[in-house]
Amino acid sequence: MQTMKLQGQRSAFEIIAFQTFGFAYLHNNYSYDDLTEQYLNRGYMGHQYAQPIYGYPAAAKFYFRKDVSSLSDQEIASLILISRAPALYTKPQNAQRLAEESTQLLEAAKN
Repeated sequence: MQTMKLQGQRSAFEIIAFQTFGFAYLHNNYSYDDLTEQYLNRGYMGHQYAQPIYGYPAAAKFYFRKDVSSLSDQEIASLILISRAPALYTKPQNAQRLAEESTQLLEAAKN
């Protein structure tokens, strides 16, 4: 059975091939430290109205009104969770969930 692809859709093979070759390119051209630094400084961390927030330093200033170097372990854990799902964790109604899950993350990291 043939299925018609809509314009802009990619097959699973195309997506996997793109990811594989993209990973190979990054691996061959950038160090792990370079990639980590770029992620920490440029990763999407939510938005304030129509203005996106990129990187842990900007997120620390926005969410906690602190410099990254002065964050507590709990606040760092919160930023880690926010980086994984900004749309979920930055909603005011999910503040309690963020606090609980950041505590769980810290407990898991200790073990």
